[in-house]
Amino acid sequence: EKLLMMFLIFNVYAIKSIKMKTIKCYFYVILFLMPFTASAQDLTRVVEDIRKANTENEYVQARNQLERLCMVNPKEWLSYYYLAYTDVQLSFRASSKEEKMKYINDAQTYLKKLSDMSDADMSEVYTLKGFRLYALIASDPQSNGPKYFGEITLSYEKALGVNPNNPRAIM
Repeated sequence: EKLLMMFLIFNVYAIKSIKMKTIKCYFYVILFLMPFTASAQDLTRVVEDIRKANTENEYVQARNQLERLCMVNPKEWLSYYYLAYTDVQLSFRASSKEEKMKYINDAQTYLKKLSDMSDADMSEVYTLKGFRLYALIASDPQSNGPKYFGEITLSYEKALGVNPNNPRAIM
């Protein structure tokens, strides 16, 4: 009888211990994941930072935040849109041609990703493609002007074809 009682007490303690370990495990997992969760408020804050940005450093800081948001929520098209937009803005502020081209090429990478996202606003994507081409021309007007001007016009026409009321697509 004593042996049975000790066995029951041990099992009750073991079950409580397992439950406590499980609860602790869940707690640590939640605590670990909290910094990696992103919300619409985070994106809104970063977009506001982009709108206020004046220096290359401010754009780089916003870009870093957007990269983290893209990693946390890879299906959110707006994060990629603003990341490509920020890269285009950075291309205008970069001092060397190599830096300009790096940002322009990075923007192209994100624009390709946006084109594959079914929920992306294609009018905005085409508009941003035109803006990226404008940055490409600005990086070397003599060589790139004649080469890409037609593509810019085509991008804006496509944007207006998707949404005739898009004010950003009007040249």
